[in-house]
Amino acid sequence: NKHTANDNTSGVITLIEAINANINDDIAYVFFDHEEVGLLGSALFAKMHRDIINNKLVINFDCVGDGDYLMFILNQKLDPKYQQIFSDSFKSSNPKEVIITSSKNTLYPSDQINFKQSVGVAAFKKHRFIGYYLDKIHTAKDTNLDYQNIQIILDGLKQLMINL
Repeated sequence: NKHTANDNTSGVITLIEAINANINDDIAYVFFDHEEVGLLGSALFAKMHRDIINNKLVINFDCVGDGDYLMFILNQKLDPKYQQIFSDSFKSSNPKEVIITSSKNTLYPSDQINFKQSVGVAAFKKHRFIGYYLDKIHTAKDTNLDYQNIQIILDGLKQLMINL
């Protein structure tokens, strides 16, 4: 599929912009491959680096480019202190809403699942009957990328590094 503005490109752009912003020298940026065919890249990385990564915070940016609801899904095994740290770091920005939630009540099957101390980040749309959803991914209509979402995430990452 040549049309991947939201699903995969938006996450890649977020990482590249974070690298360019030089937010913190202690951050490792990892680009995973083969998410759609079974989270293979992140699974192999987690297995190969288990001793190093085991208690490190992993934030996965996937499908962050198309939606007004930026959702941060914290792994239920993540230290509870992170709930407040993420809430303090990532703020809503009109018309965007930031939602901090737990994987206990929100399923988001992406690369963060392979790590205990992890957060999955995605931009959702909201329908009054079905709730939050992603649309157009894996289709020829995946052509929207709202850079404002990436900017909100970058601003939040800068604040997150201060709050940690």
